Parts: sequence; C-alpha cells; structure tokens
Amino acid sequence: MTAKTATKITLWEFFQQLGKTFMLPVALLSFCGIMLGIGSSLSSHDVLTLLPWLDVPLLQAVFIWMGKVGSFAFSFLPVMFCIAIPLGLARENKGVAAFAGFVGYAVMNLAVNFWLTAKGILPTTDAAVLKANNIQNIIGIQSIDTGILGAVIAGIIVWMLHERFHNIRLPDALAFFGGTRFVPIITTVVLGLVGLVIPLIWPVFAMGINALGHVINSAGDFGPMIFGTGEAPAAAFRPAPYSGGADPLLPRRGEPWTFAAIASAAR
Repeated sequence: MTAKTATKITLWEFFQQLGKTFMLPVALLSFCGIMLGIGSSLSSHDVLTLLPWLDVPLLQAVFIWMGKVGSFAFSFLPVMFCIAIPLGLARENKGVAAFAGFVGYAVMNLAVNFWLTAKGILPTTDAAVLKANNIQNIIGIQSIDTGILGAVIAGIIVWMLHERFHNIRLPDALAFFGGTRFVPIITTVVLGLVGLVIPLIWPVFAMGINALGHVINSAGDFGPMIFGTGEAPAAAFRPAPYSGGADPLLPRRGEPWTFAAIASAAR
C-alpha cells in the first residue's frame, strides 16, 4: 500500500468519524424540535382559536415550558457541535476533549469580541452596525456569528490539540500543568489566536455567499436548479437563504421560535 493510498484512507476514515460525531447534537436537535413544535403550536393564538378547550392555564404553562426547553438546541447548536466533535473523535480522555471544546469555542468568541472592540466596532447597540458586521450574542458574548461552520472548525482544531498534547510531559517545575490539564490550556492559547483571524477571513467568506446569491438570482431558469443542487449541503451550515438576507420569519439568536418560524425553516 502506497503512502498516498494510506493518506486517502486516513482522510476517508476521518470524515466518516466526523460525520458520526454529528449524530449526538442532531439527535438532541430532533427531540428538541419535537418539543418546540408541539409547545409553540399548541400555545399559539391560531390554534387556541380553533381549539379553545386547550386554553387552560395549566396546559398553556406546559406548552410554553416545552417551547422554552425545546428552543435550547436551536439557540446553542454551534456550542453543541464544538463539544460533540472532540468528544466523538478523541480516542482517550473524552471528557477532557469535550471540556476543551467548550473552552475553545468560548475563548474564540472572546477573541473576536476583543478584535471588534479594539477596532471601535464594539460596544454598540446600533442595529445597523451589528447587522453589517454579522454580530450576534453568542453564549453571552458579542461576536461574529460563524454558525455551525465555525463551531465545526473550532471542534476539529480542539480535537487535534487534544490528540497532540493530552500525554505531554512538562518539566518538574511545571508538572502540575502537564498531561490532560495541558489540553484546555493550549486550547485557550490557540483558539484565542484563531479568534483574531476570524474577523479578517469571515467577511470575505460572507461576501462569497452573497455573490453566489446574486448569481442565482440572475440565472433565470437555471436559478432553481443551482439553488436545489446546493441547498442540501448548505443546510448543514446555516439555515439562511443564499441571498445572505435573513428570513424575516426566522428568529435571531436568543429569540423564541414561533410556529411560523418552524414552518419557514422546514421549507
């Protein structure tokens, strides 16, 4: 077997394992989607008009609770992916890998926040500025919303750091920080640097998405074909139209999901 063939097999196995790690957050997402759908629909004004016998305080409290709890997976989906990827890919010390995944994602967004603050973009409450820079509140941090794609990249980086450093031995004076304890430490440093690069790269990536949207809009009869071909792969990263504009029915991060929003996202 040649080295080239071995590399291909290794990459293929890696992507297979990476795909398996998605199943953990996707399974929770499916369950939360059911809870959110039931809770939001049965507590909506339209349903209560058709089925007035559901307008009971206790039942409505249960339905609203289901909607609130079910919205968890949709509000924190990137965090779930960033934790699940190193957890699923790590061969040993999976708990440390998962912990480092959360640390890395939080530090990355803090570094982005630092860059935005240093550039004078933050702090601000101007909706136009926030929208122009794609700034959202992510786990309590104002940062550029990189969505699931950013979480996947961060999770892979954390996994690579974990596999490289979880058995590291440091000099006796620093032995306390060696082994598995070193993984979140090196993750903090590396993802902190990655967060400084994201504001430089992500706008270019977003411009590419917007340009693709304009191409599809101007493609005439070929537009639906291009859109349909690319919709399935793109859905794994972000449920937004190719034009780059947010669906008015879809809530922004942190806002509650409504029955209309769920129906719009499912289309």
